[in-house]
Amino acid sequence: MFCDHHVHSHFSSDSQSTIHDICLEAIRKGMKTICITDHMDAVSHQMMNDLRVVERFFKEFETEQCTFSGQIRLIAGFEFSEPNKNICLYEKMLEFPFEYHMCSVHHCAEGRFPIPSNIELHQAIHEYLENVKEMISVDRIDGLGHIDLIRRYYGSFPYIREEMQDILRKIIDKGLLLEVNTSSFLRGGLSLPEQIDYVQDYIELGGQDIVLGSDAHRVEDIGKGFEQLSFSNITIREVGGSSWDRNC
Repeated sequence: MFCDHHVHSHFSSDSQSTIHDICLEAIRKGMKTICITDHMDAVSHQMMNDLRVVERFFKEFETEQCTFSGQIRLIAGFEFSEPNKNICLYEKMLEFPFEYHMCSVHHCAEGRFPIPSNIELHQAIHEYLENVKEMISVDRIDGLGHIDLIRRYYGSFPYIREEMQDILRKIIDKGLLLEVNTSSFLRGGLSLPEQIDYVQDYIELGGQDIVLGSDAHRVEDIGKGFEQLSFSNITIREVGGSSWDRNC
């Protein structure tokens, strides 16, 4: 089982999963590595926006890292939404020892959430991708989360290919990891295709490195859908070093 690079613990307000239980489930599913990526957000309040909560996160994280030493490699990451809109907060988070800096977009223009009652599909895609383009100009980003978030709420993602290719070129030029996020398919009740459209475009433009993310907010969803994926001419990456022991 590949590493899951997009998992939320109870340090995200929309999850109740402890880091301990996340590790147990990842081990049960045969993973050698698991990455915790709790929410931070430049646009709306998140628990981890508070530096005191980040400190509590690392205290629990380090405890569980020692508990599971030799059984699974536990990576501290974050999912920071739209860091370009609060560079000061983003830079403060970079002072903590996070190994994986994943950034993502959750809004269209003017902070509108991308759901059908708020905005028409094609306009939502255009505004969402414009925000993605702006976001990836920020320095010290490692990977881009759920570029196809729109699919989760509309059931489809009919992007303009030229617009997407412009973003994919920037991702490749900056050396960012591209996430394949299985929840964008599975939450909509769709089957996961063997070749995902935007990944095919990424490969054709010369991209080679992706990470997998389930966006799990419940332990049972860790790694969900990974077994349906099939890629060629591409490398599925793991973030961080290979050492499991951290002064335990």
